[in-house]
Amino acid sequence: MTQEHPQAELLRAIADGKQMQYGTSCFEDCTATLALEAICSGDWLRLRIKPETVMVNGVECDKPDMNGPYEIRLVTTAQYISDVDLSFKSQDARDKMFQAIIAPFKDLK
Repeated sequence: MTQEHPQAELLRAIADGKQMQYGTSCFEDCTATLALEAICSGDWLRLRIKPETVMVNGVECDKPDMNGPYEIRLVTTAQYISDVDLSFKSQDARDKMFQAIIAPFKDLK
């Protein structure tokens, strides 16, 4: 059996034409060429596949990821009780989504 390249997921994403990002705490879009150079030079830790986003109350947020370790639980109660769990890959993504969700309610008293 052949061993998969350690950065196979990133290489497949580049080959599939997905938008790549480069950075540390703040990621910016980069070209496929720069992404490949980062992988070849061993600097792949600063590279990621650009996350899919959703607009929440006018704020662009990372799309929830069902397997992410950081969660938001939304609970509604009335005659019907329901709850929704949203998972994210990073705490920053979770916090940004939370702030976007509660923004319209901050001034209510």
